[in-house]
Amino acid sequence: MDAVTARIIGLGNRLRCDDAVGPLVAERLASGRLPEGVEAVEAGGDPFILFDLIAGCGKAVIVDAAEMGCEPGTVKVLRNSEIPAVFRMHTSLHAVDLQDVLAMARRMGVATKVSLVAVQVGDCGYSETLSPAVESVFTEITNIALKEAVNEA
Repeated sequence: MDAVTARIIGLGNRLRCDDAVGPLVAERLASGRLPEGVEAVEAGGDPFILFDLIAGCGKAVIVDAAEMGCEPGTVKVLRNSEIPAVFRMHTSLHAVDLQDVLAMARRMGVATKVSLVAVQVGDCGYSETLSPAVESVFTEITNIALKEAVNEA
């Protein structure tokens, strides 16, 4: 593959039901044919890994489960400056908030164009399967992440 122009990053824990949505989307996309310059990778549950993953690509699309106070399975797409604003309304499921990691990346000059595909969780108990609400929108989430990667916005 030539230089990576967009990277789809699945953030989450595969053992915590809906928190696995990010890694599962990345796995699905990585196992198929992606447009030239686009790659999909799993970041696991550590948002600090994002520093390395967003460096060197023109756009990062992060797929993550979140508590947004919506119906389970609700999908929201946030871009660049919209991302910190939404974190005033909900919390990440990680020990370190994604907004903090992205703010540090911007201050350190690592930041790129970033889109967040946030999915409202229904269940984050210990399970290796998605809840029915998130499973029902899995294909939609995957398609949105790919579309964000290839869009210029």
